[in-house]
Amino acid sequence: DTIRIKSNYSFVIGTIPDLLPHEEEPKWHYEISINRGNIVIISFRAYMNRTRVFNITHSHVLWVDQKVLESLQVAGEVIDLSYNDLQWLPQPSYSTWLPQLQIYLNSNPWQCSCRNIWMQHWIQDHSPVVERKQILCHSPVYNIGEPIANLNHASFMCPDTLVPIICASFALFVLLIVAIIWKRRIWFYAKFELHRFD
Repeated sequence: DTIRIKSNYSFVIGTIPDLLPHEEEPKWHYEISINRGNIVIISFRAYMNRTRVFNITHSHVLWVDQKVLESLQVAGEVIDLSYNDLQWLPQPSYSTWLPQLQIYLNSNPWQCSCRNIWMQHWIQDHSPVVERKQILCHSPVYNIGEPIANLNHASFMCPDTLVPIICASFALFVLLIVAIIWKRRIWFYAKFELHRFD
């Protein structure tokens, strides 16, 4: 037995329901479809363990709790979080996904940094993710438009790791310039008529 929950386009939903009918009866399963909502955070609900279809699209979702993904995997057939504002997902604590499960994550502004490196392996290796080539990086600049599945490990750098690399590169550049000037100092003195002791 299935209960279908669908959004009404004239009413903008701001959160997923806390409770659903027949939640205490295990024979019931759920199909939830919310399109064009204003659901910023998707938090865990007890009925998610028996939700077969979880379709939250065009709803400005920024965050999905780790337990949500884990519980939807139990009975899920379709998880559609496409066309939202997701930048990253928390890594589930397991790696086995049901073979019938289909996950749609396309058209989100994914941040391709060290926070999402697990997604790259997950999408490439054995995940139920559909339309893999449509899951594109939105940041950082050097990865914009690239499918997450196509990136190599080195492409997933965090901004925290970039600052020391940039500073070290700049310091090395300055040292190199100083070394060149020191090595060629006599030439510089003669060419530019520099007199150190004048």
